Amino acid sequence: MIDLHPEDLGGETGEKLLNYIRNRRWFGQKSLAPESIKVLDIATLDSQDLIFILILEIGFHEGGSALYSFPLAISLKEEEGTIASIDFRGLRMFLCDAFFQPAYTKAMILGIAAESEIKGMAGTVKFSKTGFFRMPAFQEFETVKSEQSNSSSIVDRGIIVKNYRYLQSGENPDLEMALALRVRSGFSNVPMPMGYAVYEGKGMRLYLAGCSEFLDGSVDAWSYYTGKFISLAEKPETFPLLKCDIVRLGEELGGITGSMHRSLSHIEEGAFRPEPVQLSDLHDIVTGSLSYIRECFELLKPYIEKNEKYTERFLKIVGKIHLNALGERMLSGLALSGMKKIRVHGDYHLGQILIWRDSFYIIDFEGEPVRSMEERRKKQSPMKDLAGIIRSMDYLVSYIILKTGNKRLAKDKEILLRKVRETLIDSYRKAFTGCPEIFSDDSEKFNELLDLYILEKASYELLYEINNRPAWIEIPLIPVMDILESSTATGEDHKGSA
Repeated sequence: MIDLHPEDLGGETGEKLLNYIRNRRWFGQKSLAPESIKVLDIATLDSQDLIFILILEIGFHEGGSALYSFPLAISLKEEEGTIASIDFRGLRMFLCDAFFQPAYTKAMILGIAAESEIKGMAGTVKFSKTGFFRMPAFQEFETVKSEQSNSSSIVDRGIIVKNYRYLQSGENPDLEMALALRVRSGFSNVPMPMGYAVYEGKGMRLYLAGCSEFLDGSVDAWSYYTGKFISLAEKPETFPLLKCDIVRLGEELGGITGSMHRSLSHIEEGAFRPEPVQLSDLHDIVTGSLSYIRECFELLKPYIEKNEKYTERFLKIVGKIHLNALGERMLSGLALSGMKKIRVHGDYHLGQILIWRDSFYIIDFEGEPVRSMEERRKKQSPMKDLAGIIRSMDYLVSYIILKTGNKRLAKDKEILLRKVRETLIDSYRKAFTGCPEIFSDDSEKFNELLDLYILEKASYELLYEINNRPAWIEIPLIPVMDILESSTATGEDHKGSA
């Protein structure tokens, strides 16, 4: 048995570990410059295979720090994910990212099965299981290559273990939401949550990993429908079928989204109990949207000669209104009576929906990774998710047009997307038939609130596209302009600068 101490990971070894971490896809603070690494705790996960769980604090040149979980293995030979070689108690050993070793994933699952507690230097790693837990045979191991904020491995094509690298203290919404939906409300369209590992120490509660059912053979809805619809768009004879299928998809998405929200609205525990929407809840939505629009206004000025009609129209719209006054008018016109806020997905789009055995399954309830754990767990209007999936449908149709050059679809896009929205909303509201609603019965007021969230989502998308994919600017630009023009038309024009 080898006892690992913080000093073993100092000096040059610590620098190599820090350099390894900063170059991983899951490292979240890429705009900052890491300059220090401190080992806060070490827990021995498997003494035989020399696997440890590290709790690390990474300091930044700009100030501040971030916590990370890092599974570390000590090996006699170089492995995938080797970080450094060290002279360890007279032996030449290799420090490796244990995530790539099946022994690490097996040890995590065994810890969950036994509901073990592992003492570290300053805290404890605690494992818990749910009634859905099933012990695998440990015959197949596979690491998921495509992820960014987390690291996941699949065991026997039936269990997936998601490792949360970037740590924030508090309840993890990814696990909390899946448990609430599957266990408390009986909503079956989420993979079964099987267990988790949490670190408790130094006044913190940090979720290290979650274990859940892996839906073998599933495909995310974005990949499935882009493939299917591109194939239909390439053949003139299947164009009518393409439009029907897009509208039908909107109907199905409205139904599953409404069912999820209905289930969440029936959970009465404090962290989930529905509450009335207050005007203050929406102030940040409007403020954030207008902030994005101001930034886009400045960034788009150089594009006016490159992107003719749409850029020019946007600059004229924003240039002739006073955004603060517009924001106040948008808020004052909202009727919030009967509107409820609930726990929502928070980062809802086609990539977060799996298709498995002809059904939809919703995954990844972490919310937007850049937000704090507290923000991600806040109750919000269900319009947050509804806006997300409507915007995702816009991107789906736009992507098909970009990939195929289908002029008929481009010509019909605006009318088609209006039909998709109407059908999706109608299906969404039908999911609440026979139970108290969490939104207004008045369809006009419903759509006014929804537009507020669509404006927030689309203005954020616009800022992203300007900075990353200028060729895609038009996709979010059009809905931003439409909502701004509509909101301006409802009241007196306010002259002024953005």
